[in-house]
Amino acid sequence: MKNLKGNEVVAGIDVGSHALNLKLVEIDNDGKIKVLDQLKYPIALGKDTFASGKVSFETTEKICEALKGFKNLMKDYGVTASRIVATSGLREAINKEFILDQIKVRTGFEIDVLTRAQEKFITYKAIRRNIPDHAIIREEGLILVDIGTGNVTVSIYKYNQLIYSQSTKSGPLRLRELLTDLEGRSLNFPKILEEYIHSSLKDMISLIPVVGIKNYIAIGTEVELLHKLCNGTENGNIRLVAAEGFFRLYDKIMSSSPISIERDYGMSPESVAVLQPTLMILKAFLQLTNTDKIYTPRVSLKDGIIEDMLDEKLKTQRATDFIEDILALASHIGEKYQYDSAHAKDVEEKALAIFESLQKLHGLGPRQKFLLQLASRLHDIGKFININYHYIYSYELIMASELLGLSQEELQIVAYIAKYHSDILPSQFQEDFYGMRKRNRSIVFKLVAILRIADALDSSHTQKIKNLRVSIEEGEVMLRGKAIVDTLLEEWTFEEKSAYFVEVFGIKLNLRVKR
Repeated sequence: MKNLKGNEVVAGIDVGSHALNLKLVEIDNDGKIKVLDQLKYPIALGKDTFASGKVSFETTEKICEALKGFKNLMKDYGVTASRIVATSGLREAINKEFILDQIKVRTGFEIDVLTRAQEKFITYKAIRRNIPDHAIIREEGLILVDIGTGNVTVSIYKYNQLIYSQSTKSGPLRLRELLTDLEGRSLNFPKILEEYIHSSLKDMISLIPVVGIKNYIAIGTEVELLHKLCNGTENGNIRLVAAEGFFRLYDKIMSSSPISIERDYGMSPESVAVLQPTLMILKAFLQLTNTDKIYTPRVSLKDGIIEDMLDEKLKTQRATDFIEDILALASHIGEKYQYDSAHAKDVEEKALAIFESLQKLHGLGPRQKFLLQLASRLHDIGKFININYHYIYSYELIMASELLGLSQEELQIVAYIAKYHSDILPSQFQEDFYGMRKRNRSIVFKLVAILRIADALDSSHTQKIKNLRVSIEEGEVMLRGKAIVDTLLEEWTFEEKSAYFVEVFGIKLNLRVKR
């Protein structure tokens, strides 16, 4: 871990679906965090988007005014670094680009609109700080349910590895907006709501590997309220709700009218409206476990933003651990589509060996190396659908996956590397590819050239070539390996694939295999 040069004051802002949240903290030289201030500004951003698909002018006005207030407070505290992000309320608005531009012009803030995968990745960083025994819990088997206003994200850990992660657009606020018209037409609306939730979660639940899940973590806007209503326990950072207490509350809430819930629990109509669907979602996943308790850590996206900034500044071990989580998830995606794991591992090792040895040639960094690693693991998964055109379906499957922590641009890069690893390349009329930023297209071309060579060196899928060494000698890239069997197929494929490498990097390739 690196050290900071003196204490720094940093700010994290979450433009959420029903509130803007600001967190101001001071970080000392050892990475310890002291909370200086927190603010919440309620706003109906998600209600606009989920009901009409657009953010209204009035809501945009309120967002800008709130952000101006946040900006003045940040100045008073002497903030040296900040990050502002938005989630589904902005992400899914069809007028998103106009709204982002208005906010930038009027406040100076550039908002990073997170993918669902990025959103949960950042929030999970805060969870690891707040649950000291997180590694033990993951080893035993863990289901982590993140209930946002618009989305529900479920992640499964087993043997300390992330083996499943998926989101669905079934957040409680979205559901209430979708079913508003039905509420006045039924005397038993909770029953209809429960049926709809069961239907919307059915496909996700059917794919969850549920064997041996001993722990349950729930996070989200209404989970704080759940902890209070169930008289949950708290010991330091550990906050728990007994499963028995949860089911008692569930039965009572489901049999009560909204007015009586408001009266009995002192809740606002807005909170009551999302409480029922929140409890229904939590129950659906709790029934998949054999636990008697629910962890309810007091964390949110704004906490995760601070933790993510901390990881970036200090290069923490946690940042490395999360990379391993993403790679483990990629492997499980590969297994889901019955990939050749031995071939994928061999191609990955060879691709990384080429990448690391030719650093001066390609000029790319650790993040691009990581994207190459992911593409190497997943480049053949399209064979699950169609062997002859597998590279096309590899692209489609990768784009449809939710690789934890990747931006939409990074996911596109990984998918395109897989798509072009065979023998096709994008044409100048391919709008989706040439709509990418020039820098990203350059990354794709370079990493495709490397992956093609690595893939060629295991053309037979039998890992014949061992101990690959790569160097630049007398203006040529030399690849040397050892084999105890004939490698004619690999050498022939290498010759075929090397032409593109030469075109991209402007340097010849030479392969020598010692038998």
